[in-house]
Amino acid sequence: MFKVVASMRRRSSHLTANHADVGKRDRGAIFVEFAFLLPKGEDWKVRFADWHNCRTPDHPTGGRVAATGRGVFVVGREAMRRLNIDMEGARVAVQGFGNVGSVSAALIAQLGAKVVAVTDWKGGVYNAKGLDVPALIEWTAQHKTVAGFPGAEPLAADKIFGLDVDIFVPAALENQITDVTAPQIKAKIVAEGANGPTTPDAHQSLY
Repeated sequence: MFKVVASMRRRSSHLTANHADVGKRDRGAIFVEFAFLLPKGEDWKVRFADWHNCRTPDHPTGGRVAATGRGVFVVGREAMRRLNIDMEGARVAVQGFGNVGSVSAALIAQLGAKVVAVTDWKGGVYNAKGLDVPALIEWTAQHKTVAGFPGAEPLAADKIFGLDVDIFVPAALENQITDVTAPQIKAKIVAEGANGPTTPDAHQSLY
């Protein structure tokens, strides 16, 4: 499929700018796969550095890869200011811990909030005193899931909606907040990070 898309991309290359029109990765696509989209002869490692060199192990919340998660963080922060909620000590739950969820969680935690719960495709973790987000990011990189993270209780994925938190960040898949799960949400702010996580019917429950 990537090769088919790459062929289409190259045939229409005269319509795009090679160093400006950059496709967005989503749902597990990696940079090597995006090498198929480069013009023939270009080194994907060079272009990787060109597009994403701001995100490194020392700076995991920078660069294009982290842009969406940073946007979620900014929206959540400004919403809290508008509602006069102090970020220091605020409780946060995050559904999904890929690029978007992990970056937004890291940035929120840096301002003193407590990320108390995180779930992903395989399970979830909860700590009422707050999870160690940098350690959780490391754990996830090694184990490909938040499940089993030391210093936290297991949390069933469907339990994240009803937690008593100030901010809920749905950063997983679409249609997660439905007319069934929306009434369970106690969060004052829902900062959407996923593509369409809330169904039209659920919006009525939230507002």
